[in-house]
Amino acid sequence: MSAPDEKIPLRQGIAELFADASLDAHRLAELRRIATGAPARPDRRRWLGIAAGVVAAAGLGLWSLRRADPMENVGRLAEEIAYNHLRYASASGEPLDAEGSSVAELRPSFAGLGFALVEPPPDEVLQGAELLGGRFCTLAMAPAVQLRFRSPRGEVTVCEQRYDAGLHAGVPDLATAAPAVLHARGVRVSLCHHQGVLLGVALA
Repeated sequence: MSAPDEKIPLRQGIAELFADASLDAHRLAELRRIATGAPARPDRRRWLGIAAGVVAAAGLGLWSLRRADPMENVGRLAEEIAYNHLRYASASGEPLDAEGSSVAELRPSFAGLGFALVEPPPDEVLQGAELLGGRFCTLAMAPAVQLRFRSPRGEVTVCEQRYDAGLHAGVPDLATAAPAVLHARGVRVSLCHHQGVLLGVALA
């Protein structure tokens, strides 16, 4: 891994960050089980909670260390959202964690993550789109939700996460500005935050 003060290309930095940050299938399954309130032994739940706290603290420290100016940060968020979009699009047979045709219907399933799902921002790629459901994911090493839509233009995903001014530095506030639109990994990604929730819309 590069030294903290070493200047490296953005793509290399993202690759190194994801190499340290990615969750394996077992850890993601544990996150899903805990968030949905599935039963577990009290001692195991306690230790999982402690471990998750340590990992989150270390991960957020790494993300902050590698974050430079706000625009680079927005680029990194877009890169990870695009990665998740492509990853789940290629695994079309993987079941959703919750199915539903409206955001209101899905809110209870993801309430354990500490924020309420909001309606997606107005975006041309969501015109005529049908909501299929959602799944747990991570963004910047913190829990998030990926909503899956079927639209006339293809599969669209909307990533939602509790907004954090530090973690999401540079992302426009929908109340005062238009979403930032970027392209990463061949995916169009728009980013904004609204009502205390980060929103990332992705279409390949």
